[in-house]
Amino acid sequence: FPADASETILAQMRPREDDWTTQDLALSWYPDASGIAARVAVTYDPTHVSAKPTAPIQSASGRLVLTRHDPTQALVDIQFAWLGDGRPPSLDLGSLQITADAPVDTQLRLLFDVRHGATVRRWETKVATRFEPPPAASRLLSNYPNPFNPETWMPFELAEEASPVMEVSTVDGH
Repeated sequence: FPADASETILAQMRPREDDWTTQDLALSWYPDASGIAARVAVTYDPTHVSAKPTAPIQSASGRLVLTRHDPTQALVDIQFAWLGDGRPPSLDLGSLQITADAPVDTQLRLLFDVRHGATVRRWETKVATRFEPPPAASRLLSNYPNPFNPETWMPFELAEEASPVMEVSTVDGH
């Protein structure tokens, strides 16, 4: 097994630039020489969030992929089996579209099973994500703790993508 089981399956959240209510969860598997099967079960809180498969990989020569989506149990289950000869290829297990109906902080629970020969390795992780609309207007927020400390934070919000520039000067303009 890899020293860290998370090296075997990669889960990556990608917010959509054009729609704050939707994010994509991409799943990839990088099996070692003995990996022959993998399963990822994704569960979520259906109160404000829904999930559905968007781009499942198709079964092909040497591989079998099964995807099950059960919104009543807030579950998406993806299973992959390598039936070919030799080492299974690294592959994209597909992606899920995660959608929120309101601004919310939420967690996805990912359960992993990876079969190596006769041994199964199981683990889980949680992916925290935030759904929030972009600010309506750009604004500079109050700095903290205050400008007389050795350092200060000056937060800002941008209504649209930009490359902000900050110039700091003394009271006399230098």
